[in-house]
Amino acid sequence: MPDLFESMNKVLEDRISVMAGRIKKAKEAVAKELAKRRRRLKALKKDSDLEENLIPLLGEIGDDEIAKTLDVSINTIRSLRCRLRIKPYNESDKIGEIVDKLGGLEFGKEK
Repeated sequence: MPDLFESMNKVLEDRISVMAGRIKKAKEAVAKELAKRRRRLKALKKDSDLEENLIPLLGEIGDDEIAKTLDVSINTIRSLRCRLRIKPYNESDKIGEIVDKLGGLEFGKEK
């Protein structure tokens, strides 16, 4: 009987390791994408058509970070995002999306 428990424990440890690896990769991917978006946001400071060029970044970076970077009120950014019916940025959701693309966190979902 101990062999059965040991083998089950090994399987669980392996699965947890795979899941942790997927979460780590997802976090790294989100951080990389966020860094790109931040560079684009900083470049907008000099752009004359700010609102049009800002729209693709709404919901991809936090409203507070956009407002601080552009030196405008958070309400201005939030109002624009809401008016365009864009969901607020949520890092956990982004990580979850990437984890799902990598195979998810469920048993039997290998990629």
